[in-house]
Amino acid sequence: MAPDDLPDDIETAATATSQLDADSVYMFLHPGWKREQRANRWHFAARWARYLPVVLVIPDTVRTGQVEEPEPRIEGARILRVVPNGGGLPGPLAGIQLRQVEADMKRSGYRQPILWLYNANFAEVFALLPAAKRIHHVTENYFDFPEMSPDYLRRTEEVTRIADLNVAVSAGCADPLRPLTEDKRLLVVTNGCDYKFYGANVQANREVSALHAQFERIAVFAGNINNRLDFALLNQVAQTYPTTLVLLIGPVDLNASAVLQLQSSMRRFQNLRLKHEVPAERLPAIYRAADMGLIPYVGDRLIAENGFPLKALEMAATGLPVVTSFMRPLLPLSPPLQVASSSGEFIAAMAGLRRSDGLSLQLRTVASANDYDRKFSEILSALCALPRKNQMIAEAANSKPLSTKGNASLKERLLIVKMRLAPSISRIVDRLPPSLRKSVIRVKRLIIG
Repeated sequence: MAPDDLPDDIETAATATSQLDADSVYMFLHPGWKREQRANRWHFAARWARYLPVVLVIPDTVRTGQVEEPEPRIEGARILRVVPNGGGLPGPLAGIQLRQVEADMKRSGYRQPILWLYNANFAEVFALLPAAKRIHHVTENYFDFPEMSPDYLRRTEEVTRIADLNVAVSAGCADPLRPLTEDKRLLVVTNGCDYKFYGANVQANREVSALHAQFERIAVFAGNINNRLDFALLNQVAQTYPTTLVLLIGPVDLNASAVLQLQSSMRRFQNLRLKHEVPAERLPAIYRAADMGLIPYVGDRLIAENGFPLKALEMAATGLPVVTSFMRPLLPLSPPLQVASSSGEFIAAMAGLRRSDGLSLQLRTVASANDYDRKFSEILSALCALPRKNQMIAEAANSKPLSTKGNASLKERLLIVKMRLAPSISRIVDRLPPSLRKSVIRVKRLIIG
């Protein structure tokens, strides 16, 4: 399919959404939503908001009442701030967190939300709220994270079992979950791109285009400048291709030592430059002005086996040639993307690489085939194929009975939190002045672990 023939999936998705009998979508996120660029979570929130009200639940307040605000970047979405929770199951603040979301649902008149979870610290809320469907969206393989909290991994396991559907962005993210759920409740849907946004015919950024007066080629990386970047490889690129400008664009999230190393490299190589974060709206024009895109990541297993950066397809949507470090999930896109298996292959892939009409068409075709509208429709189809609620109840009735002694089930333990602890403690905390709330929360942790 030619890229400009990308179909409009809105009507199909609207029909599928109506079959779910849902009245809203609650997305349970990690902290830091407002600092994020247009990541996976943003794209799915924007698409759900076309059909249903979306509430973005973020655990970043100590207040126990209702704390909400608009989300002006996504029409039809708003933010609900709740207290953080975590640790073992049930967590010490699970009851308060649950009460906050329940109060929001009651005030809004929602009875059958779709629960869409990224953060396993919401496991209790995910298990106890009424829901049309429960979706666990797996964008990272936390089991490959070094020194990952055992409590968080146990939470991830429980959420996987609870979910009606687990959606993983790569086979590497899905593999640890396979022993925990049925095949029909585990779906791999890779990251995509907003093709209509990045593929639009915009003028090349003048500021970046002007740099061609100093350099033969411009290679760009746009994203978080953090410890995933292979700075040794960047130095090697800058040294090998002195007439190619390597332009890093994005927020810097490095420790002081790494910042000093990066500054030292930029002093050493005049063709290695840093430009701080720019609005997402400017990226298509920047990509149009560049000659190639680079994704020089370190070779950690976490990235090599599970990584699927959105920027690979976003650059491709503008027709920009892309060279990336090895990430197994990207191999099906190579060619036309250049996925290098080593630093030497990365350097070699850059030699002589420039735009051409033929290559740009191939890149744009791949990007259009992975548009987020398609990804959204794929997930909706899987949700609609799941048993309806009455069938799921019948399946549960025929399953192994829940334990009632000693080793109580997760759901039973959470119900205890809800029924016995949440109302009384929440009322007490709500009446306290802000200066005393933290102290009470600490005491609460000591009492209920």
